Amino acid sequence: MRFIAEQLSAEEAASVFTADGGLQPGVIQNAEEVIPGSELNNPAVIQELTKGGSRIADWGKYKTETFHSPGRKFFAGAVLLQ
Repeated sequence: MRFIAEQLSAEEAASVFTADGGLQPGVIQNAEEVIPGSELNNPAVIQELTKGGSRIADWGKYKTETFHSPGRKFFAGAVLLQ
């Protein structure tokens, strides 16, 4: 029974990411904004996000649902372009 639980956790964790390491579109679509870009305070983050010419207001910090992996639960949270 433990093996099956670990296998299901591994499959759930793998389903979060694309083959190239990005987040699956469904994960991004269901993410919830927790901090609008205009409220981000870290100058290094702001500089990195806007170096391509975008405005910080175009960005936001998001959280995802909790996913299970064999070792622990995790969020696939990310800063995403709106």
